[in-house]
Amino acid sequence: MVEGQTDAGVVQLADSVVGSGYASIVLNRLARQAGELVNADGTCLVVREQGISGATIAVAGWGRGADIVGDRFVEDDYLAAVLHSGDPACADPPRVGARARAAVPIHRDGELYGALTAGAPARRGFGDHELAVLSQIAVLADAAVAHAEQRSEVLSRTRARVLSLVDAIDERDGYTAAHSETVVQLSRALGERLSLSAADLLELELAALFHDLGKLVIPDEILNKPAALDAEEQVIMRHHAEWGAEMLGNVPGLQPIATIVRCHHERWDGSGYPSRLAGKRIPIASRLVAVCDAYDAMTTDRCYRKALPQERALAELRAGAGSQFDPGLIELLQDILNESAA
Repeated sequence: MVEGQTDAGVVQLADSVVGSGYASIVLNRLARQAGELVNADGTCLVVREQGISGATIAVAGWGRGADIVGDRFVEDDYLAAVLHSGDPACADPPRVGARARAAVPIHRDGELYGALTAGAPARRGFGDHELAVLSQIAVLADAAVAHAEQRSEVLSRTRARVLSLVDAIDERDGYTAAHSETVVQLSRALGERLSLSAADLLELELAALFHDLGKLVIPDEILNKPAALDAEEQVIMRHHAEWGAEMLGNVPGLQPIATIVRCHHERWDGSGYPSRLAGKRIPIASRLVAVCDAYDAMTTDRCYRKALPQERALAELRAGAGSQFDPGLIELLQDILNESAA
């Protein structure tokens, strides 16, 4: 695996891609909308912690409620009353300078398991109208939590599939495994230099890890041939991007990774494969993997040739800029390599 990354690290990457916060984003948006609609200064969505009586977890929030997201705490009397009765409730401030409060329950299949709360200064107290609005939003929050639970089930299946793919690469071809590890490191460094989002970086890392997955079905006599491939063998080898994409596309949640892998042998000038995409029609992650893949392949000993020196490999990349490779990536890669060598 890549330096500092174990099988558990690969699973974490897959988990992050499949469950990359969609439910959390929805819940936080609902918390914000709830606060704005009832003129609160903060809202929070809490759920009961399984197996611990009286304990709740804040899973989303807005305004003053955002400060406690992720915290576990014991229900106070007011929240406990709502969670146990299942009835919406308002509460005036218990003392001067305290906040008015409102809370509505969240149900799942008839079971009460959480609440949406709101707070505001006393002069903005809550009434029946605000409780009705919060109750409507609580129904939407329930749907978002249900969706998150479904994604959790997908994750459990994805973990096993990802690890089986990693094991298959390791067992079939030691070069492919080590090569993919290096491509992951270089691709992530390039992605960070381009300020890709956290979600995009996660997808990029998994695509770099699995970019040669399709080579698992390439016959050994072609994969390990100690000479240049003939025309027929080249046709077979070129299918590995499509075959890898097909394998990844069958893993729940990894369809975006499959697209990146499918396109990593497209060329900037449109003469690549399998779809002859050109320029910015090629996904940016595929363009990054293509450059890093080519660099590591050139600087690694193979059964049919010796490794090229770094400067020679970079010269080859520069020669292919604008035809094979995105011309904006070559100098960035050179900067990264120079910095790592310094």
